Amino acid sequence: MRTEPRALRFGLERSYRALARLTPDEDRRIELVDMANAIRPRTLT
Repeated sequence: MRTEPRALRFGLERSYRALARLTPDEDRRIELVDMANAIRPRTLT
């Protein structure tokens, strides 16, 4: 079974955002959101 890179990126983005919501450390939260933004696949608007 082949996993699509786009699906992996969406999953990783969701995971980073979930961790950001759970951490009490504001600096770490910002870092996790930045990581989520960096990995987010490009979407057409």
